[in-house]
Amino acid sequence: MPDIRLSNEIHHRVELPLLLTRKGLLGTAAELGVHRGDFAALFLNRWPGKEYLCIDHYQDYSSLGLREIDRKVAHVQLARYGDRVKWIQEDSTLALRALPRESLDFVYIDAEHLEWAVAEDILAAWPRIRPGGILAGHDFDRDFIGTVFAVRAFAERENVTIHLTSEGGIQWSWYCYKKKG
Repeated sequence: MPDIRLSNEIHHRVELPLLLTRKGLLGTAAELGVHRGDFAALFLNRWPGKEYLCIDHYQDYSSLGLREIDRKVAHVQLARYGDRVKWIQEDSTLALRALPRESLDFVYIDAEHLEWAVAEDILAAWPRIRPGGILAGHDFDRDFIGTVFAVRAFAERENVTIHLTSEGGIQWSWYCYKKKG
C-alpha cells in the first residue's frame, strides 16, 4: 500500500515554487501541459530558478483551433520572463525522454489525465529528476481517477511518499521527493 498523506509543508500548489526555493532547487523545472500559462506565470513569479521548460504539444483534436489560441495566450503571458522560459512544443513523454538523466529539479504533470498517459509521463520524468528533486502533478481527485491510479502505482513501485495539497478539497495536487543517494 503506497504512503499517501496530506502535506505538512505546503497547503496549495501555488506554494510549490516557495518549497523549491527553500530546498535550493533553483536549476531547471518543467511543466507538462502548460495550457494558457496560468500556473507557469504564477510559478515563475515565485521561483527565482534558472530555467522553466514549458512542454505542451498544443495539438487540436477538433477543427476549432482552440489549442492554437491557448498556445498564443501562453506565449504572451510568459513573454515577460524572457529567456528563463524554454518552449518545447511536442508530446510530453517524447520531450522528457530527450532530456539528460537527472537534469531537472522539478517536474509538474498536468497534461493528459488518462491513467496510461499519466503513467507514461511519470515513467519518463522520474529518471530526469535529480536526487533530492521533486516530481509533482495536478488533479489527484475522483474526477481524474486515472491520475490517482497512476500516481498510486508509481508510489508503490518506487516506495516514495506522496504528499497531497489540500486546495480546498478539489483538484488536489500531489508531490514526492526523489531520494538522495
